[in-house]
Amino acid sequence: MTGHRGIARSYLYVPGDRPDRLAGALTRGADALIADLEDAVAPSHKDQAREHVRAWLDAAQPDGPQRWVRINADTLEADLGAVVTAALTGVVVPKSEPDQLAEVDALLWKLETEQGLTAGSVAV
Repeated sequence: MTGHRGIARSYLYVPGDRPDRLAGALTRGADALIADLEDAVAPSHKDQAREHVRAWLDAAQPDGPQRWVRINADTLEADLGAVVTAALTGVVVPKSEPDQLAEVDALLWKLETEQGLTAGSVAV
C-alpha cells in the first residue's frame, strides 16, 4: 500500500451514502478509496452522504489507504465544507471546467486555512 501521498496503483469508488460499504472498502486492498458524493448517490441522499463520508474521514487511520472524495459540480461549497479534513488526500472534480477548478482551489484554500491545514494539502 502507498502512504497518504504516494502514487496509488488502484482506486476503488464507494457510494458515500453507504457507511457499510465505506467501512468494507478498507478491507479490499486498494491503494486509494474514492467516496462518491456524485453519481452514486441519489439527490435525496446527498446531505446524508456528506455526513457519512465525514464520519468515515474522521475515523481514518494514518497508515490506511488514500482517501479521496468525488464531489458534485453544483454543490462545491457544501461538499467541500463537509469533507475537508487532515485525513482527506484529495477531491475528484467531475465534468470540470477551468473556472470551476479555480473556484475549487479558492474554496480549498479557505477551508484548509480555517482548519489549520497547510494550503495545498488537499490534492485535486
